[in-house]
Amino acid sequence: MRSDFRLGLVVGAALLQGLAGCTVGDGSHGGKGVAFLSDLIKHDPAQGTADGTAPSSQAGPIADMSGAAPTASPLPAPAPKTPLRGKGYGIADLIDRAQRDSPSLRIKASKIKSAQNQVNAAKLQFLATPSVTVEDAVSQSDPYLHGDSTVTVLKVQQPLWTGGRLTSTLRRAKAGVEVSEADLDHERQGVSLNILEKYGQWLSSRLKRGAMQESEKLYLDLGQLIDRRIDAGASAESDMLMLQSRLDQLRVSINQMQTNEETAIAALSQLVGGPLVASELAEELTGPSVDPSKGPQLIEQARERSPLLRRLGAEVKVADQSVVRARSSLSPEIFVRAQRQYGRQDIKIDEPVDSVVFGVQSQFGAGFSNVLEIQNASYDRDVAKLAIRTGELSLVEQMSSDLAIASSIDERIRNLENAVHSTSLTKDSWDRQFIAGRKTWLDVMSGARELMDMKVQLAEARATAVIVKWRLHILAEGISPSAPNTKGQRS
Repeated sequence: MRSDFRLGLVVGAALLQGLAGCTVGDGSHGGKGVAFLSDLIKHDPAQGTADGTAPSSQAGPIADMSGAAPTASPLPAPAPKTPLRGKGYGIADLIDRAQRDSPSLRIKASKIKSAQNQVNAAKLQFLATPSVTVEDAVSQSDPYLHGDSTVTVLKVQQPLWTGGRLTSTLRRAKAGVEVSEADLDHERQGVSLNILEKYGQWLSSRLKRGAMQESEKLYLDLGQLIDRRIDAGASAESDMLMLQSRLDQLRVSINQMQTNEETAIAALSQLVGGPLVASELAEELTGPSVDPSKGPQLIEQARERSPLLRRLGAEVKVADQSVVRARSSLSPEIFVRAQRQYGRQDIKIDEPVDSVVFGVQSQFGAGFSNVLEIQNASYDRDVAKLAIRTGELSLVEQMSSDLAIASSIDERIRNLENAVHSTSLTKDSWDRQFIAGRKTWLDVMSGARELMDMKVQLAEARATAVIVKWRLHILAEGISPSAPNTKGQRS
């Protein structure tokens, strides 16, 4: 405490010396006061005792405290548009394009700049606060008015000890930067997963539509066969009606798959921040290599790299410093104030009066509401800690589910391929037996539908394999960060 007051005396004397270098309306000596304030702002608050707390690694050094306006470090220039590779955009190309052009990522990147400015603002709170007060007497008939009717006071107040308020504010601002950075990474991961989901919807619908169109061609060939048999009197008209009914149902499903493709492409266009057409997308039928036997390692790796858990951890830091800041409101604040007063209302003076004042002030809030603020801050901290556990459970559940699918999806695809082959042979055999009169037309229709069902299941399994492997890769390995384009774009 003794060193605090020694620092206050030095600051107060320097303030008076700086104020003495300028007077109201004195333009010739105004530069001395400005130079004095510039030297004062360069003082490192981390080396002083204005906050009553020892400097720590968490608070970090407070440097570069010049009076210049704080500026955020510029992001790298946006990379050129990703060219089409091969037949079009794959999943990696879509994700890379979204990292630069997605509107939501541009918003999150801008919030980082705001959080960095909050840190600079918190550093400036360690410096002295200048103020100007001008008071004018309302009534000239006041019996106590024997001096000047207008009094001007120039003040510079420097906090010496705040009970940890300034340091906690700075640490909370730095934790806020961590929250914003992790939030950007979380949004980047979320955009990538959304792209993966919509691409999977497009790929699944496209593969299913291809399988259905093959069945449509098969039905048309069977229609020519049954038409010839009807003309020859070998089959009834009801066989053609059955075929037409199956064909109409199939075309409804084909139209639905095409609608799903268009919906997925529209969603992808929004996610990547630009228009896309079907011809620009490539059918990616192989995903990243994933070893399901390393499930525990992948889950732990995903937990360590999870931007959501990192953001929640930073939010706990913010909540911790909010508790410290709320508790500091119960502590008194010690300050030193240097002031110069021009004029007095009670007596007449010709020269300005300089003074240095040491003071102590406390603010407990209306009705001692600061106590409730401490409780609220503690509740917020508990909620933030519980959110981490909830996020971990959700991540482990997603990883475990995908690992279970990845461990069996390849075998399922092989079984479906064998099933498609055997079903195709069976259908061909039944077609020949129908011509020979040993199978009915209903058997032929059932064989064609069963073959189509097997092909649709195979298409679904192939799309699922790609999506699951990519999702495991994104969650466990992360994605390469790319600076989003923070400039607004018109569509």
